[in-house]
Amino acid sequence: MESYYSDTYQYKSINSVLNSFSSDFFEGITMIVRPVIGGIDYLWSMHRAFLVQKELDIISRWNFEKRERFLDILTDAAAIDVYDDTFLSKLETKISEFAEFKETFEQLSQLTTRLNPTQRNEILKISLNKLSGKISSVRDNINLKMWDKNENVTHLMVLNQILYLIQELISETIRKHDNKILALIVYSLLKIEAFHRGKITFEDFQDYISELSLFDFKEKPLSKNYSAVFEALAV
Repeated sequence: MESYYSDTYQYKSINSVLNSFSSDFFEGITMIVRPVIGGIDYLWSMHRAFLVQKELDIISRWNFEKRERFLDILTDAAAIDVYDDTFLSKLETKISEFAEFKETFEQLSQLTTRLNPTQRNEILKISLNKLSGKISSVRDNINLKMWDKNENVTHLMVLNQILYLIQELISETIRKHDNKILALIVYSLLKIEAFHRGKITFEDFQDYISELSLFDFKEKPLSKNYSAVFEALAV
């Protein structure tokens, strides 16, 4: 089986956490790239979930190798490209270039466009809160590992810091309805995966955290509603 991960022993503490939660990261990334995934229970309550469930069933049948190929494609964008307003469109282009992923994500995009603004707003909030919950579980595991003398506490603190900042981004997105911040969440999650795969150095990883720490949300324009976010993420 082809390995997409860095085997650097130096960062074994970080890689151990990311390996243990690889499914959570996959689910979190797909859920934010297509927020309708996270709103499946909400849609069931409205009898609108059948077609979404069909696509989710397809994704659930992806084996480990296919999931890893998908994330490997997306992490190329975060490893090579500097974040800007075109990042999401570049990500969508990458997905559309691979037939094995294109149809499912196009279907999910089309299903999103059939929802009204209120439904979209609620689904996005649900997905963001679910993602924050997944991140909290990872951070709880990190905090436990920090008590282990065999772990590298400094490295674990770096990973914990970027996860904390992503949770702050989530809170800001919900509070301000800002689609640029949401795009930054996607980029930041992929940045973690890019490091996990050895596509960026630890120094690059630390530098990105420093940049993210200085990000001034107050200077960012606010979108009018969550519909703009869905348009950005479900073209």
